[in-house]
Amino acid sequence: MNKIKEEQLEKLVNLNRDLRYLKDSIADVEIQISRSRAQMENADVAKKEFIERIESVAKDLQSFQHELSQEYGDITIDLKTGEYKNG
Repeated sequence: MNKIKEEQLEKLVNLNRDLRYLKDSIADVEIQISRSRAQMENADVAKKEFIERIESVAKDLQSFQHELSQEYGDITIDLKTGEYKNG
């Protein structure tokens, strides 16, 4: 039976091992990238929901401030005590 030299076999085995390691490493990186993208998409969805809620609450606040203005006129309200001052 014919054989390659021992040092050639060792080099072949080492190169194959290195190639397999690098391919596995790329797979790990791709998995991390995929997970990061999924997290970013989830973060984008959450951010969009918060922005929509902010806009809704801001509209509610503006509407309520308008109601208070109709009832009390142009006032400044102390949010701790509820006391207000004109103008």
